[in-house]
Amino acid sequence: MESNIKKFEEELKKLIEDGELLLYSMALDLSAADEETEKKLKKLKLPSFKNEYEKWYSISLQVVKQVIPDRLDDFKRQYRDEKRKNTDFL
Repeated sequence: MESNIKKFEEELKKLIEDGELLLYSMALDLSAADEETEKKLKKLKLPSFKNEYEKWYSISLQVVKQVIPDRLDDFKRQYRDEKRKNTDFL
């Protein structure tokens, strides 16, 4: 039982880290960071937001469904905002 919890904690930590990297990647794509921050971000090996977000979202959706099912609709709503025309930080 303990090993399952440890494995879940590690997977969750990785998911959070990947989400942060995707956030930085999106900031670069949208030119939303100041010049100094942008220079620092360009030195990192960031994933392609356009290529990796869908995969990250699918995994995150399953985690939210298991861990905080009461917030599942909120999580989906952020992704499937029909009024949204562009991807942004929201």
